[in-house]
Amino acid sequence: MEIATWKHNDSIVKSWLYGTLSLPLLHLIFKKQTLTDEVWETIVKVFRDNKNNKVIQVDNELQNITIGDSFMVDYCNHVQDLAYLLENMDAKVPKLNLVSYMLNGLSTKYHHITITIKHQRHVPSFWDTRSMLVLEDQQLVQDENDTASITP
Repeated sequence: MEIATWKHNDSIVKSWLYGTLSLPLLHLIFKKQTLTDEVWETIVKVFRDNKNNKVIQVDNELQNITIGDSFMVDYCNHVQDLAYLLENMDAKVPKLNLVSYMLNGLSTKYHHITITIKHQRHVPSFWDTRSMLVLEDQQLVQDENDTASITP
């Protein structure tokens, strides 16, 4: 490959890398770097340096997550997203902890199903727990609608 073609391709890949970064990160790493691999190494260094802090931050968010006004499906998806994020940073969340965090963040209207899940002989998987919670949520909504339609 000719040097001119190689430089052109290198600049295209470098532009792509820059285009995928958030503005604060771009400002942090943007320099007159001559090669794409230098840009890549800088990105790797930034993320590697921040990895432990990010693990602590995401783990704290997961341990303190609450359902608030979220729909059950959205809440469970957010819990799973945080767990996947930790796993991708080599900090896998044990099944028992993941299920506990998810249950601990529920409001009191889910007290009955929370007790039921916690007292099972074996800790259910995240997906089984999610399924039970979504079904319970659907039943609660249906019960509320039935009550509202009966009340004059």
